[in-house]
Amino acid sequence: MDFSNVIKQKTADELLEIHKAYNDYQKEFIIQVEHELKERNVDFVPIDYEELKRQEPEKKEQRKRERKAGAKTSLKAGVLWLIGGVLVSVISFILAPEGGKYIIATGAMGYGLVRFFDGLFNLF
Repeated sequence: MDFSNVIKQKTADELLEIHKAYNDYQKEFIIQVEHELKERNVDFVPIDYEELKRQEPEKKEQRKRERKAGAKTSLKAGVLWLIGGVLVSVISFILAPEGGKYIIATGAMGYGLVRFFDGLFNLF
C-alpha cells in the first residue's frame, strides 16, 4: 500500500511521533516514513526490525502478566461491587417499613458482574 501522499502532508515532528509509535502491523508504513525522513534530512534512529523480533516473546510475556494483574484487580472490584449492591439492597429491605419502599441496587450488582466476568475472561 502506498502512503506517500499522506506522509508528505505530515510535518517532520509528526513523522517522528509516528515513527516512535511503531508496531509490527505498521511496518510498511514506517518504512515509508523512514524514507521520507531521510529525504527531508531529518535526524532519527532507524528501527532495527531484527532486534524487535528478538524482543517480541519477552514483550508478549510482559503483556500477558500485565493483563493477568489487571484481571485480578477487575475480579476483586467486581466482587466488591456485587457484594456492596447486595448489601445495600438487603439493608434497605430490612429497614423499610412493612409494605414500604426499598432500594434494589441493580446498577451496582450489574456492574459488579460485568467487572467480575471481564476479569475472569482476561485471566485465561
